[in-house]
Amino acid sequence: MLELKDRIALVTGAAGGIGFEIAKAFAEAGAKVVLSDLLVKEGTEASERLNAENLETHFIKHDVTNENEWVDVISEISDLFGGLDILVNNAGIIIQKPLNETSLEEWRRVMAVNLDSVFLGTKIASQEIMKRSANSPISGSIINMSSVAGIVGIANNSSYNASKGAVRLLTKSNAMEFSDPSINIRVNSIHPGGINTNMIKNIINTSIKETGATEDEVRSQLEQGHPMQRLGIPEEVAKVALFLASTDSSYMTGSEVVVDGGYTAS
Repeated sequence: MLELKDRIALVTGAAGGIGFEIAKAFAEAGAKVVLSDLLVKEGTEASERLNAENLETHFIKHDVTNENEWVDVISEISDLFGGLDILVNNAGIIIQKPLNETSLEEWRRVMAVNLDSVFLGTKIASQEIMKRSANSPISGSIINMSSVAGIVGIANNSSYNASKGAVRLLTKSNAMEFSDPSINIRVNSIHPGGINTNMIKNIINTSIKETGATEDEVRSQLEQGHPMQRLGIPEEVAKVALFLASTDSSYMTGSEVVVDGGYTAS
């Protein structure tokens, strides 16, 4: 099992889905984990479930689009646990609409949550991470959740495509910038395909409304779009995040790790 003993991690958008499973995997590997989210009830309950399993976690309410809240969250983590080693920029939203029906407000909202948050999180958290990683044999780790939509185009997803594509290249730029031993932070991105989360459920519901198809028909179509002919589960993404957070990936930075059941292989 990969280990994160004595490591301190922050996972955004961790009240459920992929974020929760990443937080759980990190805590099971020995890390002290802070879960952040706007969903206070769900986030608090998620942290309590993990603590009930004798895992060390803490929940903080967090609007990832707000710079001041990033400063406060990182400061609280430092006061609580003494520093930070790992950041997972996981929080994200999707608005599925044709380009000509997408408002500027909707476009900016997707960019704020999916892209601005990664910029803010990386900028602010890296300053705390490098206090422990600079010139250390163990690097800090920043993991950005992109998507297959950051690699290939998907119709009626212009804002999501653009935001996730930007995360992909922001990751590579930051990886080059932070590779210097005086910073020593590895930055990598994960690109999930269809993962069975609330986001996929919302995509299915939108398709049902637009096409009149049944839930089974829409789900089957999504599954058939992946060569493995199934949707992934959050745990399968969490295992990749755990690898990227651990010393087992110590020579990886600027990498894009695809977890998509073959979706982008064709």
